[in-house]
Amino acid sequence: MKDYSLYLDHRALALQHVHTGEYLSEIVTTHGVYHSKLSPTTLLNRACLRNHSSMKGREEAVRKVFGFVQKPPFLISEDVGVFPIMSSEHPECTWIFSHFFNMEVLGKKRTKLIFIDGTEIIVPVSHDVVIKQKTKLHTLLSHSYQLKQAYFADYPHSFVMERSDTTYSTSSSKKKRKR
Repeated sequence: MKDYSLYLDHRALALQHVHTGEYLSEIVTTHGVYHSKLSPTTLLNRACLRNHSSMKGREEAVRKVFGFVQKPPFLISEDVGVFPIMSSEHPECTWIFSHFFNMEVLGKKRTKLIFIDGTEIIVPVSHDVVIKQKTKLHTLLSHSYQLKQAYFADYPHSFVMERSDTTYSTSSSKKKRKR
């Protein structure tokens, strides 16, 4: 069976439950829409496990570090974040990925998300809920980016190897080893 969790990368826009035939999930990406027989949470967990941690572990980390108790966003990988529009236990939960989008209010609890590529999805929550969830995700992404920048500022040459014709040396130590 094809591993549809691979589509949950930097091109993913949204992941939704569907109730049509044999499929349980709809994956909306910048290059098309795909359907999977696996639930959204199963797909998300598989995508997280490819990056060495479970979905639950990532949610727990965000709860502890940021205090986002309800509906925490999390990072699937270093540059791919996602947030739920409602409890992940709710059968109608839609997951929105870290892409720019505009919103249009359709009703008290209906909001249209319009992504930069023109893709539109309608979610059954208010504009305010989407804003709150999007803000949480952007806080998480900003924190992750700043930690990475601080690390590389402190250790700019920690893992860089230089090669000369006859020796190898690390940039930071300049120790030479024979081939």
